[in-house]
Formats: sequence, structure tokens, C-alpha cells
Amino acid sequence: MRHAKTSMYSDDGTDFSRELTEDGQSEAKKAGIYLSRQKIFPDKILCSSAVRARQTAELVVQELGCDLSVIKLKNKLYNIGRHGLADKISKVDDSINTLLVVGHNPVMAALSREIADSHLHSMPTSGIAAFSFDIDSWKEFPGMIGELLFFTYPPFDK
Repeated sequence: MRHAKTSMYSDDGTDFSRELTEDGQSEAKKAGIYLSRQKIFPDKILCSSAVRARQTAELVVQELGCDLSVIKLKNKLYNIGRHGLADKISKVDDSINTLLVVGHNPVMAALSREIADSHLHSMPTSGIAAFSFDIDSWKEFPGMIGELLFFTYPPFDK
């Protein structure tokens, strides 16, 4: 999932600190409702520690009725490439069945394109690509082609 819509600027002038707009907050909540309707409840959320990604994850979790403790903030997800992200996913504990990653473009679109063997070139804000994998361990994740279950984005009424 890509973070929700953000402001152009932050109070401290850094990209890292940009916050969600009101529309972004609404998008994130709607994303959580959409995931709930699809019966997707993450056991763990790997989330960039950038303010906008954290806010997105928190609002999604709120709508899912999950505990905030499922969110694991990762500083390295802020500027990570698709191979680095795949490596982080491969280190997820095998007790986790459903994983949500909240991050940034272009890596979210690039990794989604790679694992779905698809033509997904961009991921709009609050875009969600859901996959299923026939694996016994997350260690098998890098290089896997998954089944694309759905790709959606606001307004989530498709």
C-alpha cells in the first residue's frame, strides 16, 4: 500500500515530515474499510517511519479494529529500493500470515509490478495491491511471482 495523500510541504521543510491532508486522512480510513470488507486483517504492518506513512497505517488499523501494535515502523523503508524491500519482507517471522507494507512510490509500484508480473507502472496515493503467495516461509519471498488478488485505489467503490 502506498501512503495516503499528503501536503506539499512540512512545517520543518523536510519530505520525511509531510503530513496527510484531510483528503488523505479520508482516503486512509476508506482503505481500512475496504480491506475490512475484503476480510484482510494484517498480522503485521511493515511501515515506513515517514510521518505520512505512519499516519496512513494508524488510520487503516483504526478502521480494521486492529491493535496499533501490529505496526512496525522501519526507518529504512523510507528510501529503500524494491530489492531491499523484498529482503525486508523475507525476514518477516513465519508466524505472520497476512502482511501489509505501507510505503512510498516508486518502490511500491515497482515491487508490485515485479511480484505480479504485471504492467502496474504507478500506484496512486492510498493504492493497494493485494497478493497471495504459495510459500511456506517468507524467506522464499524474493523473486516470487504472486497471484494478484486485487489492485484498487480511491475512491474504493470499484
